[in-house]
Amino acid sequence: VNITQGSKVATSNLAVQASLVSMFPNPTKDVLHIDFGVNFSGNIQIIKSNGALVYTEDIQQQENATLLMDNYDTGLYFIKISNDETNIVKKILKQ
Repeated sequence: VNITQGSKVATSNLAVQASLVSMFPNPTKDVLHIDFGVNFSGNIQIIKSNGALVYTEDIQQQENATLLMDNYDTGLYFIKISNDETNIVKKILKQ
């Protein structure tokens, strides 16, 4: 997995800085909310700390997303948000 922090994600005519993408609550027990701030088209992945991909979803023109985390083991995960332009990766803790 190629991880780049602080890169931009192109969304139509707008760009989102990684620092503007918010994920809450963190740590989470069952549901993780992601706010992109603008309409975003791309892919969301949940990756375990050992690099194993446990979830992937393509999204089209969404301002936010909700990921169900209740079936995942406790521990550190990476949420990767990507499209053709770049990647944003954020850490979350599952309790």
